[in-house]
Amino acid sequence: MKSGTTGVLILLLIFTPVLNLPSQSLPPDLKSAVSMAESGPDQQLVETMIDYKTVQRMQLEDAYEKRSTIKAELENIKNISRKNASWGSSLIMVSALFIGSYFILHSRSDEAYDKYLDATITDDAIAYREDFQRYDVMSYTCLGFAGAGAGLSIFFFNKSPSQEELQDELLSIEKEIQYLEGELE
Repeated sequence: MKSGTTGVLILLLIFTPVLNLPSQSLPPDLKSAVSMAESGPDQQLVETMIDYKTVQRMQLEDAYEKRSTIKAELENIKNISRKNASWGSSLIMVSALFIGSYFILHSRSDEAYDKYLDATITDDAIAYREDFQRYDVMSYTCLGFAGAGAGLSIFFFNKSPSQEELQDELLSIEKEIQYLEGELE
């Protein structure tokens, strides 16, 4: 049943006049009310208790629906968290590859620069200088990609949604279900 129907039934129960009852009101819990209804011949009280149990059954059904919805949401969040962790881990590995490439290219850049300084022929000096510049640009480009990959991996690791609120709500629903099941036994 829908929660709107539950609300209407609760309002009907609240505003249904209970005739032929002494000045006492209904007890606050179901067990006391049931024992009171069983001990007395008052038909109106028995009907009220039957309605009370019906409302509790409806509340229990609503709680079951909420629990299944929350469990589905939690599973969805866990899947998103797994995907984000996978992306973050992949980006860390890519960043590590770019850092390794940076060191290799920077080393080659240093070698080309040393050869450029030692060159005695103009054509060789120009070639070594061009090699140095190319390796230097490539090494710092790799360093930039490594930094971007590391930043994105941090983003993906921090992007995972929190499960705490849903876990607390699920615990609350479980307690409500236990209470209602116990009252309806």
